[in-house]
Amino acid sequence: MYRSITFTISMACLLIFTAVSAGGGTDYSKKKFERDKKWDGMSLVKANFSDAHLVGNSFRGAKLKGANFQDANLEAATLSDADCTEADFRHANLELATMQETNLTKANFEGLDLKRISFFKATLYETNLQKTKNWGDLNMADFRKADLRGASIVGARNASTAKWRDAIYDDTTVWPQGFDFEAAGAKKAENKKKETETPNARTVGQPEDKKTQPEPKRPQGAPTVAIIKTHLENFWGPPMQGGTKHAYDYKSIRFDDPMKRKFGTTDGGSIVIDTFPLTVVCEVTRTFTDGAVRKET
Repeated sequence: MYRSITFTISMACLLIFTAVSAGGGTDYSKKKFERDKKWDGMSLVKANFSDAHLVGNSFRGAKLKGANFQDANLEAATLSDADCTEADFRHANLELATMQETNLTKANFEGLDLKRISFFKATLYETNLQKTKNWGDLNMADFRKADLRGASIVGARNASTAKWRDAIYDDTTVWPQGFDFEAAGAKKAENKKKETETPNARTVGQPEDKKTQPEPKRPQGAPTVAIIKTHLENFWGPPMQGGTKHAYDYKSIRFDDPMKRKFGTTDGGSIVIDTFPLTVVCEVTRTFTDGAVRKET
């Protein structure tokens, strides 16, 4: 029979997060690439393509998880079959772009003119599509739990063949004429009452309360607080023997001045990238099942 015990460790850690782009991928920001350049099948996780010229480029089957395409020109670009999970497309130009069978889970298109692009068989699970307009072909696309508040979906084709269960809409969402979105399973957003008290501690694996401490001032290109916490909690995770769960109470997160560092590359060259020192103070509560009972601070 197991007994749960808890001890608490208070710790302050000085960490350096290294990023070639926001979040750690290669920095291609503001670069102009030749038309029809092939990125097919490449690993471009968290790559920074912000404000890049990518007209006619092909990313078919590429691994683009967490990539930043903000303000990028993706005119006539191909992203079909690519993994664009958590990618950011805000303010991008998607004129004539194709995203057929693309994984766009948790991607961000907020406020974007979609330019009638095709989402044929694309996965947009929990994707941010707030205030988007000019939707195109939605044949067999997956919009489950997508955020459609303020979206103008009117004029989209094949909406009835897509999955809409638990997609969130509000009074400003405009649906295609004749489409029964309620029967399709879409849910109207609820107006939640303001909480009077919000705990700061949370257990790993549980969603973080959105009303925790305010976001610290973050240098341009630095990883988000969410990314920092994910890295820390993976590092601090319960041990393989005896651990059951951890809870984290973040007291403070402070970014220091960014620094540039020079690193060698595999081709004998070098690259200068940005590093982001930061100080994190966190109280970690660890729960064990080894029968001992103690509490340490």
